[in-house]
Amino acid sequence: MGRFTDRVVLVAGGASGIGAATSEAFAREGARVVIADIQDERGEALAARIGTGGGRARYLHCDCTDGAQVARTVARVVAEFGGLDVAANVLGGAHRDDVPGNSVHNTGEEAFDATLAISLRSIFLLMKHEIAQMMEHGGGAIVNVSSMASKAAERHATLAYGIAKAGLNHLTQFAATDYARHNIRVNAILPGITATPMLRNLFSEAEIVEMCAGQQAIARAVEPHEQANAILWLASDEAAMITGVLLPVDGGRGAFGLQGPPASAVARQLRQ
Repeated sequence: MGRFTDRVVLVAGGASGIGAATSEAFAREGARVVIADIQDERGEALAARIGTGGGRARYLHCDCTDGAQVARTVARVVAEFGGLDVAANVLGGAHRDDVPGNSVHNTGEEAFDATLAISLRSIFLLMKHEIAQMMEHGGGAIVNVSSMASKAAERHATLAYGIAKAGLNHLTQFAATDYARHNIRVNAILPGITATPMLRNLFSEAEIVEMCAGQQAIARAVEPHEQANAILWLASDEAAMITGVLLPVDGGRGAFGLQGPPASAVARQLRQ
């Protein structure tokens, strides 16, 4: 406990799912947490819940696909809290018209562009301003949330989403090599199937179990707090010599190779 006492932590996309678990975990470890998101009701409620539990958290509305909003939000964090020690960029998703099962020929241009904006451009914008502030204040740590969909073509993730997360992997490693001299570490986790509220809205518990059993060594979904644990470790002093790492948190899915076994309930559904 107390690994992040009095450190200023920005959790972008921190109002729900892995982001909410990450916000709560940093607060438990003593950080002053700023939650940036567009889910105002959830974000405010989470900040209040953290405060009731003895932690320190603040919610700020920020559409991270908007460069001006990102610049204002990061500047406000630094102005109000005196710096920025850690940034967890927990963003990603696909546009509503960008759906699993589509391929190159039937993916719409607007949907493709929107998914890249949500899952890649947003994190580029965040890193651009986070890094600039960290350079002025002696360094820091950034942890991005990528996806195992970045490693291979997957039928249950969209084309644009996989491309965006593959680009994020490169962005993470490029920044890690470029800013180590400024005492800034940059890493990413690659979540596998994670039991977020969004996943449970899309699939039944039986489908999730079958999906996991068909693709990974540990036959259950990763819990959001387990992804958060990995984020906190990469951001902590315990990982002081780790930068440029793309860490799978996937129940051993990567051990099967890039594609993994094909016996997925989702994959079968999309083949029909």
